[in-house]
Amino acid sequence: MNIKYGTMYYGMMLSRFENLETAVAAYHAGTTNVRRWLSDKRYSLDGKTLYDMPFPQTKAYVERVLKTKSIYEKILTEE
Repeated sequence: MNIKYGTMYYGMMLSRFENLETAVAAYHAGTTNVRRWLSDKRYSLDGKTLYDMPFPQTKAYVERVLKTKSIYEKILTEE
């Protein structure tokens, strides 16, 4: 059940935000925080992409997810 709801929520974040990294950050930190960061020039220059995040835990989470994604993509392309 957790996987079902987690993937549903992640899909909602992907449709709400244009950028994968931003969607993952929203999944972890919440949409309210991410919208606030997107409107703050300290974290986003274009209002769509985050180049920094004020929550170290969210930044580390996003980095782990992107690293894992890259590993899975490499494994899948080798087959």
